Amino acid sequence: MLNCPLCETEVQELNPPTSILPSWMLLHISENPECALLADTDLVGEIALCEKCDLRFSREDAFSEEFFLKKSYLRKSESHFEDGVTGIEYFHNNGKNGLLYLLVGMILKQHLFETQQGLNLLGPAFEKLSKDYLGRYLEEENYTFLSFKQVAMESYFTYPKQIHFEKLNAIEVLILGYQFILLTDQRELPDTSPFLKIARVKDLVVILDDESTDPSFKNIRKFAKTFFS
Repeated sequence: MLNCPLCETEVQELNPPTSILPSWMLLHISENPECALLADTDLVGEIALCEKCDLRFSREDAFSEEFFLKKSYLRKSESHFEDGVTGIEYFHNNGKNGLLYLLVGMILKQHLFETQQGLNLLGPAFEKLSKDYLGRYLEEENYTFLSFKQVAMESYFTYPKQIHFEKLNAIEVLILGYQFILLTDQRELPDTSPFLKIARVKDLVVILDDESTDPSFKNIRKFAKTFFS
């Protein structure tokens, strides 16, 4: 008997390893020469899970294709040309919740994959994040995640990776230029943070930024201070 590394259920055997990235993303990369997966290693990110966990991910994979390729959850977009910001995209609230489960699922798989390499992506945050994901409690626990679009990076993907955002522990994922940041720190953003104002908007709000190389997000910070005040 074996234990699923995610849900810890005892099973006769695990399913064959599946990719951390949804299968359509890998296909999109292979079929479009301008697209690329930016990774720090040549290792293919895969993890073997039980059938029930793989079914969870297959549903989220289908959602992600609707979200990113078919734009089914996009409600409206607006142009704004100031301080490097070029626009805002608004997505329906059910798209925001679906995206949260997609991102957390990818992050959990990346954590398990890196654990096999002797690394620890999430540290102590793994236990609560996995419990809330498996129990479908994520939207009730008020996780803070932010969404930006780096216009110059819209052909690129990354695996989830650890970063520091506003001096807090966080995980970053890039999907077709959409940059998602999930805070995993026990501390919170201060109430005065313009980024917290973005995260608290009911529907998913994505700010489009022309300067993809700025790690301080100064354009978005300045724009959010006035737009979401």
